[in-house]
Amino acid sequence: MGLFHRRDTVALSGENASDKSLTKKEQGSPYEPLWVVLGLANPGQQYLGTRHNIGAEAVEECARELGLSLRPEKGVSAILAAYDDGDKKLILAISNTYMNESGLAARDLKKRYGLVDLSHLVIVHDELDLEPGIIRIKLAGGTAGHNGLKSIQSCINSSDFTRIRIGIGKPSSNRSGANHVLGRPGKSEREILDTAVTQAASAIKWITDHGVAAAMNKYNTSR
Repeated sequence: MGLFHRRDTVALSGENASDKSLTKKEQGSPYEPLWVVLGLANPGQQYLGTRHNIGAEAVEECARELGLSLRPEKGVSAILAAYDDGDKKLILAISNTYMNESGLAARDLKKRYGLVDLSHLVIVHDELDLEPGIIRIKLAGGTAGHNGLKSIQSCINSSDFTRIRIGIGKPSSNRSGANHVLGRPGKSEREILDTAVTQAASAIKWITDHGVAAAMNKYNTSR
């Protein structure tokens, strides 16, 4: 967790034989097991470690576990890495736009990889309506006022994508929602969210290995 996390850890680096871009031509059939996972965040040092960036932290952790390097790609509003183990093709990406323009990254990725099945577009994001650390998987539905999700829905003209929701809890009565999501958690909450980041990274792999329904059964019944 180097690029989007507050801790002074080593940023993702190095090459991997699987770390290559997959073009629409290489993708072949639209029914091929291609997954595109997009973590939402605000770019810039001032937003590192904020609650709003928790989705990006999870994608970054998943990339680290797979030995991948996230890097900019021309024509895509995100940094990304590609993984192909022969059974699935996985694109891990983090939007490099501000949160309210996250849809630009989703649209770019959808177009670049010719993604047809929008359930295979997985958005990882913070969720005010869940207690800190709770992970839930959701297929399609509304945005619950999340600016990143609203932007995605608008840019791809659909809400049929999959979401990994990472709970950050609601703000206290004397604090605005904006201040809450853009704030950094205290030590005890940070420890809870660190665990959630690891669980969300595992959820990414579970979804792409076993499918959305299986992931919902696994993660939506546990705390």
